[in-house]
Amino acid sequence: MSSTLAGDDKDQTKEQAVKQWKEMFNKDINFGEKDLYGCVSYVYPQPEKAFQNLDDKKYAPALLIDSAYWTEEFFRPAYRPDVRKDQPEKYYLPQKPGETGLVLHEWRTTKYTFTAQESGNGVLVRIVPKGYDPAKPLTGKELAALLFDVFDLKYASADEVAAAFQLPKTAPAGTTFTNAESLHVMRIGNWRRNMIGFVGDDAIYVICYKQNPGGMRAGFFFDGLWLNRGLLEKDGKTLVAPPPKTDAEKP
Repeated sequence: MSSTLAGDDKDQTKEQAVKQWKEMFNKDINFGEKDLYGCVSYVYPQPEKAFQNLDDKKYAPALLIDSAYWTEEFFRPAYRPDVRKDQPEKYYLPQKPGETGLVLHEWRTTKYTFTAQESGNGVLVRIVPKGYDPAKPLTGKELAALLFDVFDLKYASADEVAAAFQLPKTAPAGTTFTNAESLHVMRIGNWRRNMIGFVGDDAIYVICYKQNPGGMRAGFFFDGLWLNRGLLEKDGKTLVAPPPKTDAEKP
């Protein structure tokens, strides 16, 4: 879904991605469930060791404006990072077909430690509650309370969150959850009603997509070159890895 490859090459790309994500998150996660592969591929997360330091490079103003807008859209005020003040210090440029550019956000509050991998299409948020012990699975009520606490979901209570996400009594590693009635990443038109998440070996992971009500037109376009258009050399003008020219742009 996120790859432009066809046939066996596309299947191989998916197989490699699923293997990597199982190693990153949890071996028991079923990426064939609820279109989970398609949903995760729109962020296409990478191991943190794959990210490079920003050093003397810069983000284009448009990229930071986009990032700040969605950060403020997704998170409640007490838990959102200040992207304008504390810019992400690490990034990942796509290396293979199907991958996407990412920026890595890291921040901490008194209740949670956050890491977020942001693409042009959405954000995969890693949440570690204070005192979290992966050996003791969260209850469904605890997971609902976390989602209600962190994200600006517009539900009236954590009980409504639990019902909307159909959370189980306990949520051990490998558990997946969504509030979408029929999740299909290409038809996402409202992030608040199309969230998906899973419990990993060491944290809770949630994907928020960059789509507001009415935002969908003819599908949810995969933007793997988001960072290629927004990462600049230290002169603030030259793109580090400019996107390849389209046929219309070629001489």
